[in-house]
Amino acid sequence: YLLVLAQLRSAASISLGNDHQSTTTSTALDSEFVVTVKDTQGNLVFGASVNFYIGFAPSGATPILSVTTGATTDTNGQAKTRLTLGSKNDVYVVRVNVNSVLDSYFTAYADGVDAPASEWSMWSPFVTPPAAGADPVATQLAGASGLIFYRWDESLASGAFKKYRAPAGQAGPNNAPNTFPSFESAKGYWVFNKNAATSFRVNGGTKVPDTDYYRVYVDVPGSGTWVQIGNPFAFWIDW
Repeated sequence: YLLVLAQLRSAASISLGNDHQSTTTSTALDSEFVVTVKDTQGNLVFGASVNFYIGFAPSGATPILSVTTGATTDTNGQAKTRLTLGSKNDVYVVRVNVNSVLDSYFTAYADGVDAPASEWSMWSPFVTPPAAGADPVATQLAGASGLIFYRWDESLASGAFKKYRAPAGQAGPNNAPNTFPSFESAKGYWVFNKNAATSFRVNGGTKVPDTDYYRVYVDVPGSGTWVQIGNPFAFWIDW
């Protein structure tokens, strides 16, 4: 008989895969969250205890995890779960705990933006929007019918609303005499909802890779100028 003695390696570090995803509300993310566990020598750890929890969700939302407690890492040192977002637009945080010692967090985002009734909001797309047609609101956004958009342009002549641009083809009330041809990532926009509360989102678009840097130009001619910029990534950044 051959007697084999195996020692379970102790988990020392964890790494996260497929973090920072986004999708529409009440929809499962495209990819599973993956946690990989290694020991102090960098070896993959098999059989580590892994638990997933909802760390944060908007009030009243009901996100769902495909795997919660009682998971163990496989021969690749991995454990996985898939998140289905709840019914509210906001950030969702999934906590992962390994062997009741190591903690980390996955983050996901609903790609919709709430537009409260009769209020101004500031918005910036966190994906690269698709190509625009003659009407950027209709071709680049979904659920934005009836919303009013403006973008500040310091280079324009002064006067009431004269330094603002509106998307081409925007219906009234539209007080901006100048237009812009398309919505762009890393740029900020004023949004006014003249109707009942609603939500809108970019119609498709392409995620900016997490590993990229993104250059935002603020060199508007003149001194002391104002520029509307936004975060192009699908996660919070510290400005």
